[in-house]
Amino acid sequence: MAVSLVLLVGAGLLLQSFLKLRQVDPGFDPEGVIVSKVSLSSRAYPDNPSRVRYFQGLLDELRDVPGVRFAGVTSTLPMDVAGIDFNLPYVAEGQPMRPENELPELDYRIISPGYLEAMGVEVVRGRSFTDLDRAETQRVIQINKTAAEQFWPGQDPIGKSITIFYINNVPWEVVGVVKDTRHHALSTPATAQFFVPLAQAEYLFGYMTIVAKTEAGRADVVDGMRAAAVRLDPKFPLYRIETAGDLMADTIARDRFAAVLIGAFALLALVLSAAGINGVVAYQVARRTREIGLRMALGAARANVLSDVVKGAVGMALGGIVLGLAGSFAATRVLTGMLFVVTPLDVSTHVGVAALLLAVTVVASVVPAMRASSVDPVSALRSD
Repeated sequence: MAVSLVLLVGAGLLLQSFLKLRQVDPGFDPEGVIVSKVSLSSRAYPDNPSRVRYFQGLLDELRDVPGVRFAGVTSTLPMDVAGIDFNLPYVAEGQPMRPENELPELDYRIISPGYLEAMGVEVVRGRSFTDLDRAETQRVIQINKTAAEQFWPGQDPIGKSITIFYINNVPWEVVGVVKDTRHHALSTPATAQFFVPLAQAEYLFGYMTIVAKTEAGRADVVDGMRAAAVRLDPKFPLYRIETAGDLMADTIARDRFAAVLIGAFALLALVLSAAGINGVVAYQVARRTREIGLRMALGAARANVLSDVVKGAVGMALGGIVLGLAGSFAATRVLTGMLFVVTPLDVSTHVGVAALLLAVTVVASVVPAMRASSVDPVSALRSD
């Protein structure tokens, strides 16, 4: 009973954590989003202008694919460990200038027009990037809500500037604020991020992620996307094609596995506990057959006999539950790093599991208790 309680509490904590993780808003809509990779060689596309032309041409091809509603490009996709992910030092307008090696750093992302629409990321203030944001125009930047609140709390960030220390160390004008996204995992809080348009990136990577928002039920979209890339340049096909939902599922795969594994052991322990209680109570009833017969011969009611047997079983279970609660308070601390929002000492889980074990105990003892209450006094007294 004690071991069952420890396992059930662990399983309950992990299950609660997993369910709460599933309820987290990632900041984007993965429904119908197909993602893929493309990697350009530096020999075929040696500089920014050639890479910009390639990706803009690829997006034009993808937007003509039947079933594709929006298409975009990004250097790093949320929930994807295989993107280019790094930080750059910066100075936001109104902040004091310091030596570059002492400056704070911010998550750096390159995105194209259409990326936010494809990912379903809401622009909460200002505007999205457009094809008019070119290399020769005013450098513009988008930031997320966390960055806006961090840099200019209570102020309108639109029109303010951020100087990024990368290649040219020039100021970028904030033109939009986007909704926070959980970038690394659902369990990781959103961090301050900034986004620069594809055509204005100071160094455009050849390895990028393609994002396409597709219509539901179009099984031919993936083939159409592959064909679009081949039409543009057959030497650089799309690869690692999957859905944004698959990427999200991968980030919680460990939590799901842990909950299922410990849950399976807990269920097995619960079944064994019920079988053990049933066997112990049945054995005790068999040993007390003559005593029960004598009590009933002296006028004891069947309800009293049944209640007495069940109370005995519950008393044994309570002893195991007390031991189990003491053990679970210590054992579940090892789950701290695996829990999201839920704490190892969650009272509702411990109380709920204890109540469940008591209910199982009552159910497991009912059959032998009913057998005891139906003993024929005369036969029981003659049994010896």
